[in-house]
Amino acid sequence: MLEDSFTVRHQGKPCRVVDISQTGLGISYIDPDNWPERLTLEYSLDQGSGQMRLVECRTVWESTMSFYKTRAKETVRRRGLEFMEKGSRDVDDLHRHLKSMAEEGH
Repeated sequence: MLEDSFTVRHQGKPCRVVDISQTGLGISYIDPDNWPERLTLEYSLDQGSGQMRLVECRTVWESTMSFYKTRAKETVRRRGLEFMEKGSRDVDDLHRHLKSMAEEGH
């Protein structure tokens, strides 16, 4: 589990990384639309560089919760994702970055 939030994106829509393991990660996001089972997440370790890294994932499980906020319905979703390319450079860099965030938080 991560102390601080780290944002990844799917087709420009932000997702918060909730936890990570060697084989995948958990994300949460707000979106009324269903996302595909397989998706590509984008992230950047250096916001100033603009260089995006890509991680291909497959959905293992999903849960949703709808609630009303100022008369508008919002759907909060949480997904467990499996990395499609375990051991790729972008997956390894994401692991290293999130591990360093977790160590700094303690």
